[in-house]
Amino acid sequence: MGVYCNGAILMSLELHAKYVNNVLKYYSQQFDHVVEDDQPITEIMPNGGDSFVTVDQLYEDGLAYLNSNEFYALSLVGPQGTGKTNMIIQFAIRALRDGFKIIYALPEDYLNDVDGWLHRTLEDPKPKVFLVLEDLSYSLGAQSKKNTDLMKNFVSRFRHLYKAQVFVIYITHRLHAAPPMLRNSASWIFTNMQSGDRDDALEIVGKNKEIKQRLESVYQFISRVTLEGVKFGIVHYRLEDQDYTFRWGKKDDPGDGRLMCVYHGADLKIFKVEKAPELINLDEYRYPKDGLML
Repeated sequence: MGVYCNGAILMSLELHAKYVNNVLKYYSQQFDHVVEDDQPITEIMPNGGDSFVTVDQLYEDGLAYLNSNEFYALSLVGPQGTGKTNMIIQFAIRALRDGFKIIYALPEDYLNDVDGWLHRTLEDPKPKVFLVLEDLSYSLGAQSKKNTDLMKNFVSRFRHLYKAQVFVIYITHRLHAAPPMLRNSASWIFTNMQSGDRDDALEIVGKNKEIKQRLESVYQFISRVTLEGVKFGIVHYRLEDQDYTFRWGKKDDPGDGRLMCVYHGADLKIFKVEKAPELINLDEYRYPKDGLML
């Protein structure tokens, strides 16, 4: 009888151990697993397989906007060092191939003389223009009321002068520091998802409960993979039961690029930006006071 009881107890302990092991295995797969060999934590991709948007997809959608109303605006929000310049180059390369006139503008090029800058850019007019307005954060604060007023209808005046299709990219470090014209963008990319970026994104997505919940999911995902990318140089994540490895891009190692947040087509998704396959010098497309910079 004692032997039977001991056998039953041993069998019960063995079954219990198997159960606990299965439970631990299940939750380690669903959430964070134990890090081995200094590899980063596996992340779960939020909200299914339609979460990715690429440069090609966003660019093609921008062209569709141009074909319907002659204008498309994309806003980039994020601090320095988060991949904005590389992203602009990728869009600019595609625009050059499609026959766009590229205009890259820093605040010092146009803020002190908006009208003069606009007319300088009219050299070599083309029916399609790709315009990048760099570093709009805080730039208007020190300007005269006249120039500030001119900037308020900057894009409408630009479109009137050019009479062309205009693909414009606005760049700012913080949403609250940018001029009101930024609010008219069709798409938004948040290159860095810290708490301030989440607050900015909330202003854009509005009060839709489902989108706000999705923002929280994307915010957590981007925040964590950014930290892991910077720390480890590599990120693992799971999408629909399949694991992926992403090499986080750095200054001296482009890796697979960066993962960001994009609000596009009334939905929040993950923006996957890869390193530009070729490089162009954006300064060659500036129109400073002394003429075209080469």
